[in-house]
Amino acid sequence: MPSLDDSSVVTSRTSTTVHKVFEFLACNVKLDGNNYLLWSQLVKIGVESGECVGFLTGEETRPTGSTASKWVAKDARVRTYLLNHMLPGLSQVYAFLTTSTKIWKALKTKYSQKGYYLQIFRLKKKIQKLEQETMTVDTYFAELSTLLQELDVYKDLYEGLDDATVTKLQTKEERNWVYQFLMSLNSEFDVVVQTTLHKEPFPSLEEAFSAVNQESG
Repeated sequence: MPSLDDSSVVTSRTSTTVHKVFEFLACNVKLDGNNYLLWSQLVKIGVESGECVGFLTGEETRPTGSTASKWVAKDARVRTYLLNHMLPGLSQVYAFLTTSTKIWKALKTKYSQKGYYLQIFRLKKKIQKLEQETMTVDTYFAELSTLLQELDVYKDLYEGLDDATVTKLQTKEERNWVYQFLMSLNSEFDVVVQTTLHKEPFPSLEEAFSAVNQESG
């Protein structure tokens, strides 16, 4: 069960400590320079739990007048949350950026393209080689789903494309995963595979799994 964040972060070589933050759900991953994609997804979820994601994206702009101090206080909490979820060497580098958006954008610029295509290649290769064999349908589907969820971390590759293009690409990709799931089943499911592929509209991955799972039971 997720817990509220209660970590602290060292922000300078003089061991100045930023105290506990309770507004956001904690994640169990700290940025180490090699895990940015997973880290950014989990941290974003944590910030969303406190309804503050606009401070990351820049949509929550600093107001003028009497409400500015409340904005500064909330942004400071988001910055602290980000720093809490970095290894000390990294938190010291980014602690002096003055807003959450600046930290978020600086990290994205530095890390978001690092290893993208190689990791996508490795994941897709694992997916293509995965077959049911001695696994139950449940276990096989769980392993495939785990790989697909990891691959989904790279959805930022769609950034900059219009909504219609993104929807078209996602639909095509999701259909490919249905094919991948069905064609890697054992031959005993050939009949239900054919029946599933004749359904209209074309089934989702979960619907295909449900049809096969009913047959296996």
